[in-house]
Amino acid sequence: MILFNLPPSNYSITRGSLALRCRLTVTGTNLTNADAAHSISLQGPGAVGAAGQGYALTYGNGYSWINRLTLYGANSAVIEQQNYCNDNMNLMLVHNSNASYLQGDAQQLIGVGAPFGYAASATSAQIDLVLPLPLSAFNSSTQDFPAYLLSSPLTLQIDVASVARALYNGATATITDYSVSNTYLIYQAVELPSAFIEAERMAVKSSPFIMNLTSTLSVQVPASILTSYSLGINASSVRACFVLPSNQASYSSGTQLQYVRDTSDYNSTPAFNGSGTNAIVFVDGNQINSAIFDTPAMVFQGLKSALHHNLQGSVIYSSPSLVSASLAANPWLTQFHAIGWDLTSLTSSGEEQQPVMVC
Repeated sequence: MILFNLPPSNYSITRGSLALRCRLTVTGTNLTNADAAHSISLQGPGAVGAAGQGYALTYGNGYSWINRLTLYGANSAVIEQQNYCNDNMNLMLVHNSNASYLQGDAQQLIGVGAPFGYAASATSAQIDLVLPLPLSAFNSSTQDFPAYLLSSPLTLQIDVASVARALYNGATATITDYSVSNTYLIYQAVELPSAFIEAERMAVKSSPFIMNLTSTLSVQVPASILTSYSLGINASSVRACFVLPSNQASYSSGTQLQYVRDTSDYNSTPAFNGSGTNAIVFVDGNQINSAIFDTPAMVFQGLKSALHHNLQGSVIYSSPSLVSASLAANPWLTQFHAIGWDLTSLTSSGEEQQPVMVC
């Protein structure tokens, strides 16, 4: 694990500015990047690129090595925790990002589809990353984080993933281990007038400072029980539910991670138009959703509705191109598939309801 402390200070941390600078160094053999068989890549969805594309997974990204993010407050109380951060970011990057961002800025900063730099010995490779950390405490749409109100340091704990979960290697290349070095927390600190700080500190003694956080609960479920699965969440509000169906039962060296729809109905007419997924969602014991996602178009509509109402500002931010030579090669079905359900509901007065349970 990697640990950072954020001390009480006379400043605020500008929202959206917290990031992790790091260098990922991989050791192994035959890391020449001469072809797809000798390549290594950050793990993520997508096929291996061709010559001129670095032989990297199309949407492999720098979050692949982060298994869990945990933010602790006073007395080791958990303020926020994100399990399977790598899976969460695979979903967000592919389905909730502008394509031009993924092909430009994201390639430079978080390694989306980017190749490693290889040593002449072909026994090591490295890549430098700057990863914005997806913790809602530092990404509020309205509030900077008030470090001046802390009574004790915050502790940020980053749990790293296994080699197989973090990295992909071609058939001829082997990876023995990897390390994360040159780690620094980057953020913009805005110093505030002492009179303002003292006034705020006095104010919170009689009235608490309230900051809304958007938390996530992520679980991994074996395919053997997916025909009937219930999840009960005791939370003040549940906004959306997402599922990424992986094509692998477990992670192993050289495994290419893909999120795919069950293709057993490929020979049907039209292809991939079988029984689909019947997902029923209950909020506060009341059934609010019974859509049968039995076509790719229906699945896509449900996912976009869940993302648009909860996490993104515009539906123009689409998934990767669905254009391909044939339906069987459609990357939406074979590499980037995800399902989503919008659980946000409104009362007759237009206010959001606060569901407390989803199954």
